[in-house]
Amino acid sequence: MKKRIQKKWLFTAACAVLVCLLATCIEAEAQAAIIRHAPVPIEKPTVITQNASNIGEMTATANGTITSVGGANVKNRGFCWNTTGTPTTQDSVTSETGSFGKGTFSATITGLNSEATYYVRAYAMNSNDVAYGDQVSFTTTSQCKPDYSLYAPEGNDISHQPTFSWQKIDGVTWYNVSVYSETANCSVANQWFDATVICTDTICSTQLNAAMVPGQYWWWITTWSEGTCGFQIQPSGQYKGFTVEPCAIPTLISPNGDILSRIEKPIFTFSDSGDEWYNVMTWSIMPWGQGLTLNIWVDAAVACDSGTCTVTSPHAFALGTTWWWLNTWGQDCGYQTQPGGSANDFTVP
Repeated sequence: MKKRIQKKWLFTAACAVLVCLLATCIEAEAQAAIIRHAPVPIEKPTVITQNASNIGEMTATANGTITSVGGANVKNRGFCWNTTGTPTTQDSVTSETGSFGKGTFSATITGLNSEATYYVRAYAMNSNDVAYGDQVSFTTTSQCKPDYSLYAPEGNDISHQPTFSWQKIDGVTWYNVSVYSETANCSVANQWFDATVICTDTICSTQLNAAMVPGQYWWWITTWSEGTCGFQIQPSGQYKGFTVEPCAIPTLISPNGDILSRIEKPIFTFSDSGDEWYNVMTWSIMPWGQGLTLNIWVDAAVACDSGTCTVTSPHAFALGTTWWWLNTWGQDCGYQTQPGGSANDFTVP
């Protein structure tokens, strides 16, 4: 009887232990399940603001990067800006909604004023809060201060009728080419041109009505545009300088120290300098007096061939010594006189 009671007691104790162990396991599993299903803490995302790009008169491209979502994807991202600094989403904004992870993003900012400084920050928003990147700034360009890029002429040994060329400026309807002579200390050209006549898609080029005599010059352009900009002067210092090469002077060949008879009509020979007209002049010193004895103009197309020109005097000369020289006229160089002292002579005994 005693043995039977002991066995019953041992059985009851074992059952109690098993029940306790089972209860402990159930509780541990329940705690693990609670931990497994507990929500992950959500933090602010982090975002970086990069420098603006494609900056124009009234638009710019803002750039940013989300580097961390803070535990949940970003639901809204964009850029905020103002003109005073430290912009927030209460200022001007761009906004993009969705489910965004880490990565770069951009947006076009519009409605800006020309020549104004703006401050911009990237922002990213998740279910926790909004985060901002550091502030960057940019300044819009001016619609009325275009880029005056002058090309030619520039430098030395420029021809007497150079071609002026520069970069075409969008919106400009008229261009004015101004030329100042440093040698003569005065303005020598101020001429307006229609952009539709002298410009291609990218470049404008033209020649002036007048040729440039030898010397040092500076040139620039001014513009006229329809609308708000109107008349625009070339910014100070944005000029081009050039030097016009000296015009060629014909070389006197003959007569030179010759002795001619009283009935001989002298043949004047000289090199062709490329001018269109030549003026032969003579000054005679005779026993009874002196004076101008010949003054005739000849067409180079008639008088010149293969680099040499010949002009036959229409009359003979009286006894005495005669000096002769040339003046010239050409499209490039205009009227030129023979340099002082450059004269040949001949004698009639």
